[in-house]
This record gives sequence, C-alpha cells and structure tokens, in this order.
Amino acid sequence: MTHALTKADGAYPLYDLNDSGQITSYVETLRFGLRWKAKKAERKGLGGWAERKLREAESKTDPADWDAGAIFLTGGDPKKYIGFDGFDPFKDEATSEEKKSVRHSGDSVRGASDGDDEQIDFDLRHIPQRYDQILLVGGAYKLGSETSAVRDVKATVYDGTGGSFDPVGEFEPSLLRVKRMIAVARLDRQPDPTDPGKTVWSLSIVNESYDIRPGDFTSLLQGAINIS
Repeated sequence: MTHALTKADGAYPLYDLNDSGQITSYVETLRFGLRWKAKKAERKGLGGWAERKLREAESKTDPADWDAGAIFLTGGDPKKYIGFDGFDPFKDEATSEEKKSVRHSGDSVRGASDGDDEQIDFDLRHIPQRYDQILLVGGAYKLGSETSAVRDVKATVYDGTGGSFDPVGEFEPSLLRVKRMIAVARLDRQPDPTDPGKTVWSLSIVNESYDIRPGDFTSLLQGAINIS
C-alpha cells in the first residue's frame, strides 16, 4: 500500500486478499500526519503591526497554529474526537488496548518541523467496536489562527503496520480555494468478508476544504460530516 490514492479509487480496503479470497494481512496501524510552514511576517506599517499584535493577544493563539484531528462516529453521529483541545478520548475504555488505540503527538503551534507537525496514530485492531467511522481533518481551527499565515500545507496518510510508516496518500489543498479546514479522509468499519463475526476497515479519500467559524467546534463537525 504505497501508491497515492484519489477519490476516484472509492473505498480502499485496509487488508489484502489471496487468490482464494482469504485475508492474508491487515493494516494494523494507520497514521495521519499534517504539516505546514508559517509564512514570514509581512511589513504592513505600524498600524497593521499593532492590529495584528492586539488580535494575537486577545486570542492567545499564533496565526500559524494549525491542528490535526480525528472525529469518531457511530451511525453517522459524532461521539468522540482527538486533537484541537482533547488528546485522550478513550481514557475511560474498559481495556488497556482500547485506551491506547489512538495517540496524538500533541499541539504544534508554528509548523517548525521538517516533517509532519502533528500526527495521530490509530491501532485499528482495538478501536472500540461501537465506532464505525472515523473522519480525518485538519486546519486553522482556533480563534486567531489564519489560513493566510501558513504555506506548504500537506496531509499524509501512512500504513504503519510492522513499524515502517509508508505513505498511502499525500494531499495538498488547492491554493485557489483557500478555506479554514480540510476533510482529508474517512475510515469505515465493515464486516470481514471472510468472517462475518469480525470487522475490517476501509479508507476513502475526501480531500475537500470547507469553512468554519473560528473556534466553533459544531461548525467543524458539521462541515466535515456534510463533505464526507
């Protein structure tokens, strides 16, 4: 699974079948990475500088502060999320495997890394069974963050099975349709084709941008669900 995927591929199964139709391997670990770079500050005179500093002070957020997140749904209804302002969604689950099934690298403020600035790892074997869909999203969520403050935005989905993280697809938002958020991809749980008592996951690419009200989590959720 190292080739780039597009929306035209439809739902891509996260498992391999042999000639007899038996599953030979699963994608066990999936990683979602988001990277960006802060633009250099433009010289706009003292008035522009003062206005910008006032806005930053009021919001307490760097304009280049983007976020990577994931939304967990049951029957199309959002129930949990990771990223933005929450990093331990499954802390109250019954088993240690479920508690650790999703991990976020933490909040990166200015996109200073050479690689991904924020990452989310999913152990697909232990995502609690009641969640049947996961949306991968990222962008300028916080009040005070701005799309105009960043450049070179890229979202990447990796197959991390076996500890070697191979890119499955890399996605860049259009510079002609600059919006605050990107709905990158969707994961869907489905019955195992070889064992109806089990479930497997498929990946669908979305790669669509949408606008939200800054800091408004309801508009972030609704926009992602409407697009996906």
